[in-house]
Amino acid sequence: MSEKKNQHYVPQSYLKLFSCDKKNIGIYVNAKGLSTAGTIKDQASSNYFYSENLDIENNLKNIEDLGIDSFKRIIRCEKYEWEIIEYLNAYVFVIIQYARTLVSAKSFEEKSQEILTKMLKAETGLKEIDPHLKFHFDRPVLWSIHTYSSSLTSCLDLKYKILMIDEERVGERFITSDNPVCMFNPLFRACKITNSEGIALGNKGLVIFLTITPLHAILIYDADTYRVGNRKGRVKIINDKDVSILDKLVVINSNEVLFHKQDQSISPEIKDFAYDIKYLRKQIPNILVDNDDCSLSFVRILSKAKAFIGEKKILPHLLYRDFTLQLIENPDFKEYLDEKWGVATLEERKLFYQRLRNK
Repeated sequence: MSEKKNQHYVPQSYLKLFSCDKKNIGIYVNAKGLSTAGTIKDQASSNYFYSENLDIENNLKNIEDLGIDSFKRIIRCEKYEWEIIEYLNAYVFVIIQYARTLVSAKSFEEKSQEILTKMLKAETGLKEIDPHLKFHFDRPVLWSIHTYSSSLTSCLDLKYKILMIDEERVGERFITSDNPVCMFNPLFRACKITNSEGIALGNKGLVIFLTITPLHAILIYDADTYRVGNRKGRVKIINDKDVSILDKLVVINSNEVLFHKQDQSISPEIKDFAYDIKYLRKQIPNILVDNDDCSLSFVRILSKAKAFIGEKKILPHLLYRDFTLQLIENPDFKEYLDEKWGVATLEERKLFYQRLRNK
């Protein structure tokens, strides 16, 4: 059991994509403003973080392997296009990665505490509850993973683009962190919707971002709200400003540390930003992509989505995507889709991956 004692909430296989030697990685400690380096095996991990039941760790390892394999295929060849199963493997990796970190575990516990406190007030008729009363959650990270894994179907309608930095025109590089998957909602920010974080998987305007290597990233987004690049599946980033905006999003989303390739340093601008917001990081949940100060050159809010901006009354058609509403209105259809996950037989999967290897 000792070999699985040190359980990583950011996979080593993912961090190796930001390493020169697959063993070490560059580290920037936000609160101290300190640049250092360390071994990958010692980063973003804790003893029995998930459980002493190694089946959980093993299942997460299977998700990691499939997702990382998809990423490697897309970065090896500039013109490679994912088959649907490869995208689904990458997509599941991204969603589960969002759910499995220290930050997500803490966020789940805090939100659940708030919800249960409100329920207790409603049941008892009390206006105030003893502030010392706390609901205990054993392994909140497992609850977080369960919640998001149960909701995977709700964002099957989202599209994706692979972002690639043009090395000859751009000096900046992507970084990652101990909480690497970023979810944000520029549409909700533009609509000034304050009663929702806008990062529920079924929300209209959802954007999910993950850096894959110092030169690659994936953007999963609501195509009914945004236009991202052109019709091609890849977007070539040709200016440093776009990379800086996305790296700042990584900083905002991080917990304690940033990671980067050892032979590449984090820019002074990003270091200063990380240090300046160390106490405010969790109070800045979204980044706006459509204003003058932080506009990504390749992202635009579509005219039909802009029509919602300025709405005084927040209605379901604004909060949720059409696909989400269909699932809500047709629970049998959702159940059918949920049951479709993982239905391929072992032999079918072997044949599929054999075909990929032969491509």
